[in-house]
Amino acid sequence: MFTVTKRAARFYKKEMELENGEAIRLFVRYGGKAGKNGFSVGVERSGKLDRHCDQTIIDGITFFADPDDRWFLDTVTLDADENLEDVVLTYAND
Repeated sequence: MFTVTKRAARFYKKEMELENGEAIRLFVRYGGKAGKNGFSVGVERSGKLDRHCDQTIIDGITFFADPDDRWFLDTVTLDADENLEDVVLTYAND
């Protein structure tokens, strides 16, 4: 399953003005910032949460992803820099 740190959760809460109980959908997209092999992580605020999604709650925010995206998201850790100014992605086996 994907990994999101508490620091990344705080970053998204601040940047997206999220309240506890809201959700963020993670998905695989082609292109984008800090990608690997042409793919990167897409992030969007979402009110729809499918029971069959992989999900975790961090700092009051639910992060979820479709199981079909595991092939990529399972290799990713979302973190934020020390000052919560930007997201930092790391990939397993790098």
